[in-house]
Amino acid sequence: MNETILLLYCIIAQSLNLWCKVHAGIETTYGKGMGDALERQDFEEGLMELDRRYFLLQDLMWEFEILCRPDGMITENDAKLLFTATHEQNFSLIKYDQWLKNRRVRGTGVPFTEIDVLLCNKPPLMRL
Repeated sequence: MNETILLLYCIIAQSLNLWCKVHAGIETTYGKGMGDALERQDFEEGLMELDRRYFLLQDLMWEFEILCRPDGMITENDAKLLFTATHEQNFSLIKYDQWLKNRRVRGTGVPFTEIDVLLCNKPPLMRL
């Protein structure tokens, strides 16, 4: 693949991943579909949610690296461990099983980008 095309693909993928994180933060703070109706004074609450997600992601990346295999991925069981540790008493085995069923290829390695937004979502609002 041409290096320029690969670079553009990486930039677009990173932008989409960032958009997913911001969108999930907005939905967590204001509710589904409210992103277009925000007032200026509402931004502080939204920024606090994005800040919470940022620092949680830093911790989660550290934990992911500890579990990480040489291929840069973790097992589905390790992903379950991260979900359980992050969501504690709010962990839902039903939602975890739904996530497993919705994976494109079950039984394969799990990259951090597949679970980062889900891990940061507050459990009652998880949409798996």
